[in-house]
Amino acid sequence: MRRVDVDHYTQADRAVTLKPLDVFGRDAVAGGARLHGEVMVASLASIYKKLKFLTNENLGWGRIHLPEIELQTTAYWLAGEGLTGWRRTELDVALLGAGRAIQTVASVLLMVDPHDLGLVTQVRSPHEEAPTIYLYETVPGGVGLSERLFARHDDLIAGASALIGGCPCDAGCPACTGPRLEPDLDAKGLAARLLGELGAPEVLTAG
Repeated sequence: MRRVDVDHYTQADRAVTLKPLDVFGRDAVAGGARLHGEVMVASLASIYKKLKFLTNENLGWGRIHLPEIELQTTAYWLAGEGLTGWRRTELDVALLGAGRAIQTVASVLLMVDPHDLGLVTQVRSPHEEAPTIYLYETVPGGVGLSERLFARHDDLIAGASALIGGCPCDAGCPACTGPRLEPDLDAKGLAARLLGELGAPEVLTAG
């Protein structure tokens, strides 16, 4: 290792799979259901990204070779059982954008480091058989964050909607929906639409 003076940091890009093991709590909510329980998370890092400080702009990437890591922990998740009329590509972008906004709001509500919560989105979860957003704790066994998120579900959805609606960007950015993976799709509009179908109150949109 050697010390360097640069304007960016590195972050591993991982292929993450998540499998629920047990459900501790489940309630019906607008658009579907909220749940929390025990999960198994498997992650495999294959590349790293170079992200600019403050803006999180992607500056490049490189390959890495590491073994798969398994983590048994707890998670909060939101299953959109009542969602209809979505195209798969749009739903994929909407889930990821809304999930990133929820993740950001969750770290503020619980006053934890953003890296304490991982995010996985599935267009059709094998467990729920519906579009699902998972927030899992990144420590073995969890420390109770998922139960607190389950209890503050309404605040998470409303906060995520306000974060996206209040962002001055045009179609999604690292500050609200995260880095845009599909430049031809309106990540901001799609995420806002999804959150609205999941019960978020209507907010005025900036930009």
